[in-house]
Amino acid sequence: GGGFGGRSTAQSSTTSGRTTTQTHTTTGPRGDAPFLFCWSHMQIDSYEEKLIRFQLVRRASIFACNDYAVISTKKKSIGQINGSDVFTWFNPANAVGMGRYGVDGATTDSFLNTETFLQAWDTLLGSGHLWPFDFVVKVDPDAVFFPDRLRAHVKDVVGQPVYYANCGKFGGRPMLYGSIEVFSVQALGAYQDRREECKRLPWHGWGEDYYMQHCMD
Repeated sequence: GGGFGGRSTAQSSTTSGRTTTQTHTTTGPRGDAPFLFCWSHMQIDSYEEKLIRFQLVRRASIFACNDYAVISTKKKSIGQINGSDVFTWFNPANAVGMGRYGVDGATTDSFLNTETFLQAWDTLLGSGHLWPFDFVVKVDPDAVFFPDRLRAHVKDVVGQPVYYANCGKFGGRPMLYGSIEVFSVQALGAYQDRREECKRLPWHGWGEDYYMQHCMD
């Protein structure tokens, strides 16, 4: 991805009248701020894979973020950057069906994909890779996404525990719709601390976006 660069910090200490300085190098994202880690979940051998491959070639969508990941049910090369293969992150997941709103507790007419994305979020959080960034953005492969435009919208809330509701389709309170989901790392830190509590919610008839909004709220 965009990768990491070195950041140096100096710390001084005094022993027996002599001052010594130790320099520690830590890694942080390269590129424009606010720093974005962006990811997509891709179905292997589908139109999503074709879109992801084309986005990688053009360095578009998630590949224009500071760093990125593509998660799939098999580890697979999706192209090359600077002569090196870019592989998906493996995440096991079962096939999911479509919901019918109001039937058997379903709250969506879309995929009942909460379990798939619960596992994906667990993989991402468990990697430890997210925390140097300011925001984590989940993007559907077929969504149109411009990271630079997002940076302009989120720059004033860096460091705050926020997520962005993005759909006013039904009027009233805006909803979080899953084509693009934006979370600050502080919000995801709160989710990580309380995710077992969230997983006890009755999410089996929910879409992933409905689950994340209820959990965040």
